[in-house]
Amino acid sequence: SLFYRSKKRKLVIRAKMSELRQQALNANMNPHFIFNSLNSIQHFIHTNKAEEANEFLSDFSKLIRMNLETNRHSLVQLSDELERLELYLKLEKLRFGDKLNYSFLVENGTSTLDLSIPPMLLQPYVENALIHGILPKNEGGIIAIKVHDHGKYYTIEIEDNGVGFHHVAREKSEKHESLALKMNQERLDILKELTGADFSVSIQDLKDTNPSNSGTLVTLHLASNVAEIHEF
Repeated sequence: SLFYRSKKRKLVIRAKMSELRQQALNANMNPHFIFNSLNSIQHFIHTNKAEEANEFLSDFSKLIRMNLETNRHSLVQLSDELERLELYLKLEKLRFGDKLNYSFLVENGTSTLDLSIPPMLLQPYVENALIHGILPKNEGGIIAIKVHDHGKYYTIEIEDNGVGFHHVAREKSEKHESLALKMNQERLDILKELTGADFSVSIQDLKDTNPSNSGTLVTLHLASNVAEIHEF
């Protein structure tokens, strides 16, 4: 019907606007991360750790290139996005040492080459897990990223054993919310409204299910055929 076509056209325009805003945000990488990375390279040089400096600089350059390449596309292969995330965490591991550990687990039979994802969708949740979850702990922590294939949709879990979502909420202003997280929610809402498929994210404080637990679990539900229905 005319009404349906008009509504879909408006959704497509909203989706494109959201995509452009996200691209602008991606292009402006976290300045603190860049500054700290360059400081780490400088530290390795000053302490005569040339091998570490070269490794860090090589990985840092690769991550910058991957981010620039990612910014040109509305969708990327999940395998590429996981590779970029692993590189980011490797750099942070070089900086923080035993303070940070991480792991990636892809469920058997899941082909990350066949799954697509909006670029930089996972990055804000991983950064939050590190900065607001792990680093405030006295001891080290771990970030675990898991991919599960459920047929028509798949889930990506980002779990940490940090201080927990409720603790972070208390520490931060109630009015303050990460721009990247807000934009992620907008992108998922538009995809869901445009396609009728399952695109959603949930954030759970693990202490809510078991008082002896600590940390946060972020679960993203994404339709498997996003590449076919992503027509904008």
